[in-house]
Amino acid sequence: MKNSDCKEQGKKTIQGNIFISFLVIATLVIIQGIPSALAESDSSVLTSLSGLISLAVFILTIPMQVGMRAYFIRLTESGQGDYKNLFVPYKNGSMEEAIKAKLLVTLYIILGTIALILPGIYMLLKYSMIDYVFAENPEITYKDAMKEAADIMKDNKGRLVAFFFSFILWWIACIVVFPIVYVAPYYEASRVQFYYSVKKNPLVSPEADTDMNIQ
Repeated sequence: MKNSDCKEQGKKTIQGNIFISFLVIATLVIIQGIPSALAESDSSVLTSLSGLISLAVFILTIPMQVGMRAYFIRLTESGQGDYKNLFVPYKNGSMEEAIKAKLLVTLYIILGTIALILPGIYMLLKYSMIDYVFAENPEITYKDAMKEAADIMKDNKGRLVAFFFSFILWWIACIVVFPIVYVAPYYEASRVQFYYSVKKNPLVSPEADTDMNIQ
């Protein structure tokens, strides 16, 4: 499945589910934006604690990042979106392992970026599918999740870069034409298709034509 096929299936996935999908994304973004809002507060106490609050929010929303990917995986599989999927990782036992993995990955990215920038980008691409791994395998350990994510992206990093760049005009269009309420769900649904594609297990949305030939 090519990147263009992933995007086409992503469009079909969100049909009839655009607003609930956007609500899932917006919930995460709003919560992650709390530290920035507090940093601009007139309260000197909140401003001084902004760094600590940012770290706490980052850690506590890691399971929600997995939950957002779980939502789009379920939407792709069944054609039905459930807002509650966003919070499933807090209940299914994957929270602790997901936090361990994402903290390690973040550390690798930071160290790589400090070193020569490019190693940081390499690490970002290498572990880019780790949320999906946890979304599909809640009981997996952080070490196994990191290994699986790295294996999935082996020889696929360049393709992911191309996938990212293929959405640049869409994000620019958000400013003048297409509302982000459409583009953000479209992007996330397409990333699910990319994930299954690089896993060598393409998944077509229920709305797709049944006679579509998937390589």
